[in-house]
Amino acid sequence: MSCHLSGAGNAPRPRHSEDWAPLLETWGFDQVVTQAWEGRGRMPARGFCQSCSREDIEAAVRYMIPEHLLDEYAPEP
Repeated sequence: MSCHLSGAGNAPRPRHSEDWAPLLETWGFDQVVTQAWEGRGRMPARGFCQSCSREDIEAAVRYMIPEHLLDEYAPEP
């Protein structure tokens, strides 16, 4: 979470529309969750949470995306 809080390495910051909108436009919500699950670039798979389920990772992604973008891009859980 430290990378996301600071935006280090271009990690999308929690609740920052300008960080999340381009990702969701390019990949869509499901692929963003898949990238969080599998890892991408310098982000490790599951953010180092080896005990997290895919549902846990999806919940974390949902938490970080601003509400108005979730309404537009994310299916209901």
